Amino acid sequence: MALLPRDIYKNQNRSKNVGVVCVTYRNPDKPSIVREFGLVALVEQMFTQNYDGNITLSIVDSSPTPHPFLDKVSKSHPNKLIYTHVPDRSTAPKQSTKFDFIPENKTIRAAMVALIKERYEDGKQISQAMVNIAKSSDFSSVDEQDYDALIGRIPNTSFASENDIESLINDDNHDLTSLNTQFWAKRIQETMDIAGFVPFEDDYPIQTNIFSQIFGERPAIGMKKNYGIQALIDKGFSPEAIVFSDDDDHHAPDYVAKSIAALGNNDFTRMTRYITHVFNANNNTKDHEWGIFDLRIEKDSNGYWRLDSSQGTEPMMNLHPDGYVYDGTVGKKFSRLVTMAWPILSHEGALHTYSMNAWRRSVDAFGGCIPVSFCEDIAFYIKNKNAFGQGFRDVHTPTEQGQESFVRIADGGNASVIEWMQNTHNSTLPAWAESAVSPLYEALNMSVSEKNRLFIKRAENLPKQKIA
Repeated sequence: MALLPRDIYKNQNRSKNVGVVCVTYRNPDKPSIVREFGLVALVEQMFTQNYDGNITLSIVDSSPTPHPFLDKVSKSHPNKLIYTHVPDRSTAPKQSTKFDFIPENKTIRAAMVALIKERYEDGKQISQAMVNIAKSSDFSSVDEQDYDALIGRIPNTSFASENDIESLINDDNHDLTSLNTQFWAKRIQETMDIAGFVPFEDDYPIQTNIFSQIFGERPAIGMKKNYGIQALIDKGFSPEAIVFSDDDDHHAPDYVAKSIAALGNNDFTRMTRYITHVFNANNNTKDHEWGIFDLRIEKDSNGYWRLDSSQGTEPMMNLHPDGYVYDGTVGKKFSRLVTMAWPILSHEGALHTYSMNAWRRSVDAFGGCIPVSFCEDIAFYIKNKNAFGQGFRDVHTPTEQGQESFVRIADGGNASVIEWMQNTHNSTLPAWAESAVSPLYEALNMSVSEKNRLFIKRAENLPKQKIA
């Protein structure tokens, strides 16, 4: 007899060791209750998951100051939470790898010079933009047009002189042959190649050059993800699966169990049905702020996930933090053309779960998670599909109506558009969802000292078991 979705979880081996990796940044100029308390909730929710394997959290934080709750818990529960505070790339503690997942400026400069040297020796013209970037001491003075010229967003009409090029590549301050330099030269070239295609939709409300994100003072999201996974390894944990998480979303007690059961012996899984909530600090009633994202998909004989044809005309509600309404239907968002470029399962990195073997394989093939902050989740999935084809086994995590295990929240600080197909009310949702979101509204009028006292209290109340 065929198993129903709920039965799948009862018949899978749940004993995998799981690493939950979250990367975060709290902007001091735009304080966010959702992020600040979301990190606390993430720890509490992962410490109390209904899962019979080991779960270890690795959080990499590039905020200017450490999160007091995370700092305290990582010291009181060192076997349950690894917390790394990396406010800029130069402060990242060294790891056991032969290359740095979070590179220093000197490494990036050397990698740029190595690329220039390779092109120059191949007889290719070298753009002035490339030389300008390589010469920059900390990249803060680089003109955005230089980054745009290198990805073809604007015409590349200025080229460097031979004297400038030879002076650069003969500078003894650049180690052009180290494994670290060569690793980052490849990452820079690969990112340059894909940056011109991001975002794919011309009318997407966020238009940015992801190539420039490699050079930012703070480490990019993809850098932090790789670093967070490696931190688990260096601390002696042996994760068999990596569950990625954002700092502003919430998870039911069965979230990990469902994800790992669906993953099975595959390489990737994600849920395609979950709850959404638009957090409104000026509206404590929370009416009409809940929604359901529900994507009905099927896999064809060629291994591509396709939208169920019956769903194409359904409306898709969208909201951008700046108030921009990204209008459309489910069929427009996931048209055949779009899904050939951006596969359906590649979206929503906060729901992505990978096998550890898949991540290790990706590091060998193309450096692991893509070292940028926008669409790095989509690009990582696509790189896996392109590199391994049918050998990259991707499945989705089935979720029944009323059994949703994830809440995605938008509060005005999300970088991406929040989308949902159905408006709903909190009274129709699983009880855990309402109880997870309610504390956010309760914290709205708290002072900094009140929040810090609450963080300390919640840290002291954490259970001493569940994560070994």
